[in-house]
Amino acid sequence: MSTEPGGRARRRTVIGGGLAAIGSASLPLAAEPAAAQQETAADGLDAAAWTDPPNGYPEWNNNIGIFQVGAEPAHATFMPYADLAQALAADRTDSPYRLGLDGDWRFQHADRPADRDLDFYRTDLDDSGWDTMPVPANWQPEGYDFPIYLNFTYPWWGANGQNENAQPPYAPTRFNPVGQYRRSFDLPSAWQGRRVHLHFEGVKSGFYLWVNGTKVGYREGSYTPSEFDITDHVHSGANLIAVEVYRFPDGDWLEDQDMIRLSGIFRPVFLYSLPAVHLRDFKIDTPLRDGYTNADLAVAVAVRNRGAQQTATYTVETQLYDAGGQPVWSAPLQTQVAIGSVQPGQDATGKGTKAVQGPRLWSAEHPNLYTAVLRLRDPSGAVTQTVSARVGFREFAIRDGLMRINGRPVSLRGVNRHEMDPYHAAA
Repeated sequence: MSTEPGGRARRRTVIGGGLAAIGSASLPLAAEPAAAQQETAADGLDAAAWTDPPNGYPEWNNNIGIFQVGAEPAHATFMPYADLAQALAADRTDSPYRLGLDGDWRFQHADRPADRDLDFYRTDLDDSGWDTMPVPANWQPEGYDFPIYLNFTYPWWGANGQNENAQPPYAPTRFNPVGQYRRSFDLPSAWQGRRVHLHFEGVKSGFYLWVNGTKVGYREGSYTPSEFDITDHVHSGANLIAVEVYRFPDGDWLEDQDMIRLSGIFRPVFLYSLPAVHLRDFKIDTPLRDGYTNADLAVAVAVRNRGAQQTATYTVETQLYDAGGQPVWSAPLQTQVAIGSVQPGQDATGKGTKAVQGPRLWSAEHPNLYTAVLRLRDPSGAVTQTVSARVGFREFAIRDGLMRINGRPVSLRGVNRHEMDPYHAAA
């Protein structure tokens, strides 16, 4: 351990000046099978609430078909807003229904899964002696294990992995660091009766989630958001989140790209709340017509009822606003959704289309944007949820072997690199 300015204790491992790399393309020997008696997903949860994988291995190892457990399905990026003004501003950090969890979390680290603290998630555990870890951050720049750069082959083969040379579908076990995080929060009293979702923008690489001592879920997928409905696990007052991150789950067999390999909760984390009946997802298309002079706004919505069974019909009202904040239509597009047509917890869907005369088209040279505001109304007409999305009217097509935007051929230039900063890494 070492102490840095500010009193933060750091455990440092340095290999090759702090950046390990493997340059050999030779195939390793067969891996030693990971011990089946390793702790499985039942840690901290009774068997009735969490079902272990049937092969006796945990989700992160030798279960390449398990991508997530208990996570919400993917949806459009949005934030519930209090009113139209917030929706038009479209600042997703500015909402009474959002609670940010960025900042210092309690943190401890183990070089391999067998050495991790099996009780770290307990609500009666004293973590006052733990280090702190900023979130978002990769843990390597903060002093834990080391970054690995590779342009081919895998980071756990050879010396980095202590010559275990794991083979798919097994994850490495000799060197597979685990980071354990803890953070408390107070549930806003105004959220009483609403659904509470916990949202991770990015976690590298696989992680388990506990809330108030109960295991809630597992997810892999480093560069895509992970979201969990934790309503049934939180209460008024103080609540505890515990997260256990594995550097190399079995899903990392699919992440063999030219990049610096890093770990941790490296993108923002926040809570947000929704009404029991809520707009869960939506999709907006902008088909152009009449020689690219006019268009339609096509909206598909999914409304979910997480309360008692209802026979009512809800309405999703969509209004389009120009860059000056003025409505495009005199009356909004209205899409009816019969939530009684499905069981609670399932999506009831609806679609609608409305013409847009002479829209200002989007292109790279002229990135004109509109704002679509979607409001969910209950059977009485009261607005229960307001969200928004920036919309560009454009057509992408490949014709005669050429990529075209709004009918015009385009050339693309780009770089194939993950985001990286010399001080903050991928955070």
